[in-house]
Amino acid sequence: MARTVPGIRAALQGSELDGVGGPALRIAEAAASRGGRAYLVGGFVRDWLLGRRSPDLDMEVFGVDSELLRDLLAEVTGRRPEPAGRSFPVFKVFLEAGDVIDVGLPRRDLSTGPGDPDYAIEIDPELELRDAAARRDFSINAVYLDPLTEQIADPFGGTLDLDRRVLRAVDPASFVEDPLRVCRAAQFAGRFELELDPATLQLMRKMVETGQLDSLPSERVSSEVQKLLLQSERPSTGLEVLRETGVCERHFPELFSLIGVEQDSEYHPEGDVWIHTCMVVDAAARIVRRDADQLTGDEPLQILTSALVHDFGKPAVTERVQERVRAHAHELRAEQPIRAFLARLHFPAICLRTALIATSLHLRPGQLESDFERGNLDEKRYANAVRRVLRSMSGVHWRVVLAVVEADLSGRSTPDALEHADRVVRRFRSSVERFDLERQVREPLLRGSDLLALGLPSGPEVGNWIERVEALRDRGELETRDQALDWLRARLRDQA
Repeated sequence: MARTVPGIRAALQGSELDGVGGPALRIAEAAASRGGRAYLVGGFVRDWLLGRRSPDLDMEVFGVDSELLRDLLAEVTGRRPEPAGRSFPVFKVFLEAGDVIDVGLPRRDLSTGPGDPDYAIEIDPELELRDAAARRDFSINAVYLDPLTEQIADPFGGTLDLDRRVLRAVDPASFVEDPLRVCRAAQFAGRFELELDPATLQLMRKMVETGQLDSLPSERVSSEVQKLLLQSERPSTGLEVLRETGVCERHFPELFSLIGVEQDSEYHPEGDVWIHTCMVVDAAARIVRRDADQLTGDEPLQILTSALVHDFGKPAVTERVQERVRAHAHELRAEQPIRAFLARLHFPAICLRTALIATSLHLRPGQLESDFERGNLDEKRYANAVRRVLRSMSGVHWRVVLAVVEADLSGRSTPDALEHADRVVRRFRSSVERFDLERQVREPLLRGSDLLALGLPSGPEVGNWIERVEALRDRGELETRDQALDWLRARLRDQA
């Protein structure tokens, strides 16, 4: 008996998929009335079988030609859709709420060269479903679902692979025609906690070794890496795929260089820098999920990117000193590899700025906590030091940097890692909020108008005096505007 997915039709009709469900069902009904058959396919079906809900619908319609498909879509939506894509008719059905359904015809993808865009497309509405499914990348994405009968068509065992949490190529011969699939494998493994089928792993290794990924557009690689970081509960699963397939060694040498770099076992009993980095990125992913309502725009990607690159300076400076492993000033040696790594990825520019700032500062809150616990700093002096740290974060929100710090302290296997991370973060955040340090950083004790009123001519010296006042403020030697003015008057008298 064919496997069914009871309730899918009701879900399409109900509010759970409001905006896309009803139109998808009407498209299937219209296709059936013309002698065709429409299936939901790809990510929507995969996610549904995993108990996830996605409003992104892809449909494939068998038994009707391109013109007839366009006509029936126009009937359903009230507007005539236009085909999208390079040379094959995938119709984008734009709905009132802004949702989109991609509707295509069965086709074969024929490679004409080694590059990602080198394809010839052969449309065949009468193609057998198994032959149409053979062009898809992985078995978990080659499961078809008829929304009218609620029956599954699974010619390559994708449902079994989902149950086993295995990522397996559908057809080795067609798989190699799209080298981006190696990167896609990494993000799928990370997002869905999948293990690579051994034969698929060997296939991808060979693709990397023979240079098939070398001609991939960096924009498309970047998109897959972003999905891996942003949509995975444990991005390390996907990072391990990049390592196992050879992608790190060939395309991301800055990541590859972390492998085997030893760390001091007192602070990093988990292992080498690669293992620590994977743990830090997983911790960052947890923090991003936990704080999702506080983060805006690209901040989640800023945090995850910074977590990934925060120890890029260690390979250059790690050494053994009297039986201890040291990586002195590694946070200061990371700029060049970070720039080189992110130059290959089309991430927002703010990610580079954040990565450089967060990396340079990621040790500082922990050092301040140690000084406080030893009695070297009281609360006021601690707050002054925190203000100085905040002033080093120009253009990057302190909560983003603090999230990277928390991830770094959490991403290790020391017994008190989580407790220590929480203590460092709580004290830092509490100081920022209690002393209103964020406002103080935005509002210096003196402004340019104050200095001009004292007779200073406009020019660079005005800014230099303001910086000197703020440095004294950070050391606790000045606290109020009046104190700053008195200090400045005295200095100006000395110079007269």
